Amino acid sequence: MLVKEGEAYLARTVTSPQRAHVICDAISRLTGLVKFNYTTPKWITKSQILWTLSMSCPLIQEVILHHMRDGSTSNITPPEIQSSLVSFPSLQSLIVDFNYINNDDVVLCFEIVFLGHFPKLKALRLLNIYINSNKPGPPATTVLMNSATLPQLREFTLTAHSNIYSRDMTDEAKADMAYGFLARHPQLESLAVLSFDGHFWQPLSLERDHCPNVRILCIDARPEVIDTLSPSLAGQLQKLSGRMGPRSLPLLDHMSMLQDCVLHITGYLPISFIRSLPISIQRFVTSYPGFHVTARKYKYIISLTRLHNLTHVGGFSFNWTPSSVPELKDNLLHLSALTKLEYIGIRGPGLPLMWIPFQNLKDGGFGPEREYLTHSQVFPWDFSWSAGSQ
Repeated sequence: MLVKEGEAYLARTVTSPQRAHVICDAISRLTGLVKFNYTTPKWITKSQILWTLSMSCPLIQEVILHHMRDGSTSNITPPEIQSSLVSFPSLQSLIVDFNYINNDDVVLCFEIVFLGHFPKLKALRLLNIYINSNKPGPPATTVLMNSATLPQLREFTLTAHSNIYSRDMTDEAKADMAYGFLARHPQLESLAVLSFDGHFWQPLSLERDHCPNVRILCIDARPEVIDTLSPSLAGQLQKLSGRMGPRSLPLLDHMSMLQDCVLHITGYLPISFIRSLPISIQRFVTSYPGFHVTARKYKYIISLTRLHNLTHVGGFSFNWTPSSVPELKDNLLHLSALTKLEYIGIRGPGLPLMWIPFQNLKDGGFGPEREYLTHSQVFPWDFSWSAGSQ
């Protein structure tokens, strides 16, 4: 265990199940701890860690738990914990990455969140969840959305490779559940929910009254934004990730405050879309596969030059061949009209999207980069970008 200035980082260690109590005992002695970051091995549960922290570390402000994936963890049995007695009087940020593990510990962690006491929690991220729909009773995600009340919550992120709703719920009941969660958290500023096939968003039609303070919205790439988002809410957004097509074009007229935009397109991207993007945009990227840097697609680059506030623009794709480099470079250099541009996001066959300094291109460099920023570094609030695209 590494402890420095009130922060603890537990390294991944190979040890025996009998030593789980040694870790918990060590944590219980760190009564002045304010930050905790840990990757849990197979022999200790995340709920056990949370319980120990709540009982021993009243000053803790940030907790980050990751799960070390191991097939044997499916049979893990959490210790007896009274979730309603869990109290974190100072905790402001809780991030738990379940790594798609499905066991009783996942359920217990959810119980701790909606039954425990979190008076100052501002950021809650529950990531990479897998819920077995064949188990009896409602999914833990449904119980959480129906029951959790976190009075200071500003950021809520939930990513699940499963359906968040119970199978027997009607669309009306699903919508009531989501609207009820939002009503209990009126101070929410950032909302990101990714679910299997976008099921979470399909019954919803979000109005500004549902989430009056939301400025950051991350929607599944499945439903089109126009089906979920009203013009009244679109007008207050500063950051948006979602799927847009021709039907969503009218929404852009209302997004005068938009600064960051992650655009998922699987069909045709009309040039009118680029021409309609609000002038306020500072960072823009698209997963549209036809966003090529060629003479035929040159119109996209020309249309982007009207967005004079852009500091990051990406999604360009092309082949790295010696014969094509001069034309590709010349086309991209037209972005020099954007005087604030710092990074461009480019990808080649079999390569992730790489955010490279635009100055490198202007200085003569052009080719696969060894050092670059990833999507999560440029858009840390966006959870919709696939791992293979980062």
